[in-house]
Amino acid sequence: MGRLDPARARPRRRLPRAARSLRAGSASARQRPAPRAGYRHLRGGGLRAPGRPARRARHPRGRGAARDRAGARALRRCRRPPGDGGKRQAPDPTPLTWVETDSSDSYLPDVNLEFNRWTCLSVARAEAEPAIVADVTGRTCALDVIVPDAELPRVEPGDVLAFLDTGAYQDPGATNFNALPRPGTVLVTGGDAALIRRQETLDDVFARDLVPERLRHGSPALDGAVGWRATGLDHVSVTSADLDRSLAFYRDLLGLELRGRGEAEGGEFEITGIPDPSVRWADLELSHGQVLELIEYVEPRGTPSRPLPNDPGATHISLRVADIDAVHSRLREAAVSVVSEPVRIASAGAWQGARVFYASDPDGVTVELIQPAPLPGQ
Repeated sequence: MGRLDPARARPRRRLPRAARSLRAGSASARQRPAPRAGYRHLRGGGLRAPGRPARRARHPRGRGAARDRAGARALRRCRRPPGDGGKRQAPDPTPLTWVETDSSDSYLPDVNLEFNRWTCLSVARAEAEPAIVADVTGRTCALDVIVPDAELPRVEPGDVLAFLDTGAYQDPGATNFNALPRPGTVLVTGGDAALIRRQETLDDVFARDLVPERLRHGSPALDGAVGWRATGLDHVSVTSADLDRSLAFYRDLLGLELRGRGEAEGGEFEITGIPDPSVRWADLELSHGQVLELIEYVEPRGTPSRPLPNDPGATHISLRVADIDAVHSRLREAAVSVVSEPVRIASAGAWQGARVFYASDPDGVTVELIQPAPLPGQ
């Protein structure tokens, strides 16, 4: 919270709403939030009861949206303004207060498109009487006032705020302004909450970016991309004795999405050094556009091989999961060969805090399942 310099930001001296619009179109009838009294007591317990659904929405850094049938948004109170706490002196200053969050009006486009003003509650103290009147703001370089003049109890860094009845249009209308990844979406029904759309990553935001060939030359950082340097992992391939059996493991048991499958003879598959092969293949989606390729050689048939991890040439695949215990139980129940219980990595390094175990696919390929260490604050 902090105080704004009225000489720089005069929100109390309101212009007509149409004059303040930066976009074409007229305002909707929903220009002020619904009365708080009816929401505080009816919604207060509900916001906290379903296993704190607002916190389930924060994947991975606290940005998210939790909505019930009416549509509710949840975001996190970030911090107090730096330095002097936002206090600046000016002649005859007017005290103003804002609450900065880790959200943005880019995630709630009807703030600007329809001038919607939603009811804003503190999840932890939804029934509390208002103690402050503050503008709830986002974190971008735009105006980013999500709810002006919100009536709130005292809030502290880390508190979660909920916007009620935002509706379903905010998610498809959200943008990546300032290259911000969009939040995840949680479906809340009664006491149940389930993630139905994951939070975007920075890789998602920039996934469509391409560097023209003419701009690659002359930069030491990019010269290798058109030369002899490897620039990344494209795909991993597993040779399978039975494609359908392997799909039952990787797709049905582990949940990888099938991108495509087919059959082929000769042609480009002869680059393997096997003349005139007949194959069945399937591509499974991994993150960041990478692929797990499954290939069954129908002709000529190969010799099964089950190398141990210490045999030269042995390899393994490591797949990330969200719940290592659930995956372990699922594989056990399916009679998959599992080496051990999940183990937490204690040694210092990039994997410290992660939980892992090893299993074998139907052809004996070692598969490591890993649940990354939680981020600070999770």
